Amino acid sequence: MKHETCSEFLGQSVTKMLDYYKMLCNLDYLKQHRKVTYTNLLASGRLNTYLADIDRQAQERFVRLIEGMKQVNGKRNA
Repeated sequence: MKHETCSEFLGQSVTKMLDYYKMLCNLDYLKQHRKVTYTNLLASGRLNTYLADIDRQAQERFVRLIEGMKQVNGKRNA
């Protein structure tokens, strides 16, 4: 993998670390608070798919939240 700049490489590394941390937080939450769900997902082989779906949903919600904030801020400044 080739990177244009050192900061681009570091940015991608930080993003990957944050994604991994979010996945671990979701996994830890399942293990502690949703033990049956965790066990069922693990036994069925769907745990990674479930965690990826949760991450995708969270990112979509975040983008919608930011867009909504931009619209509200734009109306205030208009």
